Amino acid sequence: MKSNIKKDDILKYLLSKFNTTSQDVGFVMGSEGMPLYRPITKESSEGSGEETYEFDDDTYQIDKEQYIPVAIPVITADYSNLATIEQDQRVTSSTWSAVVSFLVFENSYVNKKLVFAMEEFRDKMLGKLDILEGREYNYSSTSTKPIAKYYNVVTTAGDLIPSGIITINGDIFIEYTLQIDLDVSDNIAYGNQFEFYVKTSTGEYSRVLPIQASWGASNSLEGKQLLNNSNLSVANADKAKMIHSIVSARGWAINFTFIFDPTRDILIDLFKETYQLKDTMNVPFYVKMIFKHKVYDGVTGIPTWETDTRIGFEYKVVTGTGGTEVVYGDNVMFTIGFAPSWVW
Repeated sequence: MKSNIKKDDILKYLLSKFNTTSQDVGFVMGSEGMPLYRPITKESSEGSGEETYEFDDDTYQIDKEQYIPVAIPVITADYSNLATIEQDQRVTSSTWSAVVSFLVFENSYVNKKLVFAMEEFRDKMLGKLDILEGREYNYSSTSTKPIAKYYNVVTTAGDLIPSGIITINGDIFIEYTLQIDLDVSDNIAYGNQFEFYVKTSTGEYSRVLPIQASWGASNSLEGKQLLNNSNLSVANADKAKMIHSIVSARGWAINFTFIFDPTRDILIDLFKETYQLKDTMNVPFYVKMIFKHKVYDGVTGIPTWETDTRIGFEYKVVTGTGGTEVVYGDNVMFTIGFAPSWVW
């Protein structure tokens, strides 16, 4: 039996995403990676709670750096329970909810800049598909060193909320909290891995972001039975007692649900298909789907997202059923369906 993802793996992943903002503002979590507060004090920051000073031995200059103390006081998880009795096969999937707490010095002269940095971190976690590195342990062989394990992860975040005032060592801080949700799995696919493109017969492909894309194939079956055929062998006579089917016809269709954005030409073309009275029927569209999967580098072993040529489609299609829903005060959504075109 092998280990599942650990809480430390989630914490390390979140830590790695903090210091990537455009505001030259760093984030510091705890001491030596521990998720505890290590707030700045007046003694260490010379009276400014969001700055630290370091002496450069080479240039004899004092370098000033700004940063925000961070903690994750709450992190909870739910694990998938799909596994064999022997635990040799399982669906490795888990969902995590983490509450991130930031401390901002109340008397900061760059409060907006610090809040902007926190909001930038939040924005980069919205609907993000990423790869999370962890360690996998073999419980059956304790002498075996853990190996690097790379998980698929999709993240989203809530609002950045000022939740109160905290006084630490005489310094007054404003605490901001942010909830981050993570869905982590080994090799389970997520909707983010699918890319969709649509074009008219006279245009170039445009990538579209449907709220939902659904498709399916249907087979029309025709049953046959040969009960009274005396020439059948014994084995085939047993088979003849049941109806056996052959596929007589096969159909396929795809449906998209979109939020209407009138600044996108392709969405205008699709939206118009839901209401136009057309003199010329069978006007074709083209739809394409690309699937990205996790591919491991042969040298480093680190995976990246690459196109999986085994999965995907590109069809010339005609529109089927379409409809629009307009509700005052709500987003305008519409659906459009496509089926393969007979006219070539």
